[in-house]
Amino acid sequence: MIARLLVLAVVWCLIIGSLCLAKGRVEHNRYYSEDGEYSIGFDRLYPPTKETSTPHLTTTDFPFNPPATINGLLSIRTIEWFKLDSVVPNDQYEATAKWLIQDHEAHRFHDQSFEVKNARSEVNGLASHYDFIALGQKVGSTYGWHGMVFFFGDRVALVSEIVSPVKGIDVTGLELAPSYGFTSWARTLRREGKRN
Repeated sequence: MIARLLVLAVVWCLIIGSLCLAKGRVEHNRYYSEDGEYSIGFDRLYPPTKETSTPHLTTTDFPFNPPATINGLLSIRTIEWFKLDSVVPNDQYEATAKWLIQDHEAHRFHDQSFEVKNARSEVNGLASHYDFIALGQKVGSTYGWHGMVFFFGDRVALVSEIVSPVKGIDVTGLELAPSYGFTSWARTLRREGKRN
């Protein structure tokens, strides 16, 4: 019983300690970026650990914590929030999303090459987005990269998750295993604060 309580205490310390590294805040079960631009549902298994912000981009990392509970699992979620000078026209959504995916791969995955296996776009008045699945190889392991690009007027967000090892993937249905709940988490993203 005491050992179980100690394990729980250590897990909670890891989660709370990780939260202290992020610059934003958690309120009402949502994480709000430091600049107040966006919020997303808070998942205690993916606490925000690092946030960097410039006048044009805010990036927040949400690594799986504690990763040791699933042997060999790497899982990290990321939000890249782009602050643009003008609204992206609807007919440019797909081209913009593809460019962001390529730019993210070039700058964040230096030693990893991903191939997009499936993608689709959905445009409506509330949550216009572009959804994609990509696969990559590194040191004999297959990595999955699942992402969604959201359009909020003059703000664009690339919300993604990289997962390894990937044991099963349905590229047709845009479902990635063993990542559970990524899509529902990503869809909780909201624009906050002042709008242009």
